[in-house]
Amino acid sequence: MNSIFLLWYLHAKDTDNESEVLIGAYSTEAAAKAAINRLSGKPRFSAAPNGFQISEYKLNEDHWTDGFVVDKS
Repeated sequence: MNSIFLLWYLHAKDTDNESEVLIGAYSTEAAAKAAINRLSGKPRFSAAPNGFQISEYKLNEDHWTDGFVVDKS
């Protein structure tokens, strides 16, 4: 296994506010799609069924390489 598939749910509350939830990590894209099928009719998910997003995440690689900035204000 070189990758896992992360299933996210994104829901825009309004134009400036978006919530993002990690639903789970799956060994195959098919398993992540099966999770969408199981969850899409549930409360909150059914209101925005297009909010599901699958992202392939490669294992044993650095994914955040730019560091970060601290706001000192």
